[in-house]
Order: sequence, then structure tokens, then C-alpha cells
Amino acid sequence: MRKLLLICLAINILSFLVVPVNTLKAGEGPADTLDIDADRLEVFGDQSRAVFEGGVKARQKGMDLECLMLIVYYDKTSHQILRLVAKKAVVIHWEDKVAVCSEADYLFEKELLVMTGDVLVTRGEERLSSQTIRVNMKTGHQVVEGGDKRVNIRVRSGEGGAGILKWEK
Repeated sequence: MRKLLLICLAINILSFLVVPVNTLKAGEGPADTLDIDADRLEVFGDQSRAVFEGGVKARQKGMDLECLMLIVYYDKTSHQILRLVAKKAVVIHWEDKVAVCSEADYLFEKELLVMTGDVLVTRGEERLSSQTIRVNMKTGHQVVEGGDKRVNIRVRSGEGGAGILKWEK
């Protein structure tokens, strides 16, 4: 957290930036606050994006994300965050699930999460592996594709089973 505060302070000092990172908004209200901690931050104001690198940790709405690089795309006018792209050694903690993949892309307006590259989602004994998983967080609709591998899933039957397939907000 201390690193994030120092980064935000440094960015505010650099007055040539078009959009200070501390004005980026994930939505409205405290549940929509996005916290990011990283070793390095580079802001491309003319491209409306910020790149966080090195031991990146982000948290929003109870979802924790770890990766080596996080790219934040935002609207220049409203400062709303439009998209997050996590790359390299991506780990997502969501409720009682853990997802590991090469890349994760989240589109805020559509509430669409796309995980690619040797995706493995675990929940206790349950697991799901594939090359690509697309999850509409509004509706819970999912598409799981094996790519050059087959989709592999292990679910528990009975009460409490198949929770690995539940991604709704």
C-alpha cells in the first residue's frame, strides 16, 4: 500500500501527465474501488493507459489479482477504467476459487472476463482446465475452449458441488 501511495504522489508531481492515476475510477462507490500495488508504473496519457510492472497485486470487489504486468485502459474524459489486461504468471482469487493463466482480460462495461493460456481453475477438489475461459460476470454464461488440448473438468456431485462453474457477482 505504501508503494501505491508513493507512486500516486510521484505521478501527481509530474504535471505533464494528462490523467493522474489516482483519479482513475473503476465505477462508483467503495465496492468499485480498485487498489493496485506494483514495483513500477508508467503512464501513457496520450494513449489513455497505465502499465504496472513487477509483483503486481490488484484488488476490487473481493477479487484479488496477482501478475507480473497489468495494463489499465481508461477513458480520458471520465477517467473510468475501461479494461484491465493482466499478463505473465496471472493468479486470480475469487471467493473460494483460484484461477491461474498466462493472460486475463477484463472488460468493465461488458463485465466480461477472458482467461487464456493454460488456464487452471481450482475449488477444493474440483478443477477445470483449458486454453480459454470466457465468463460473463453479469449472467454467469461461460464458454470453455480446449484449443489444442481438450477441456478437462472434475466436479463434485451433490450439495456444494459444481461451484467451480459459478462466477456470478
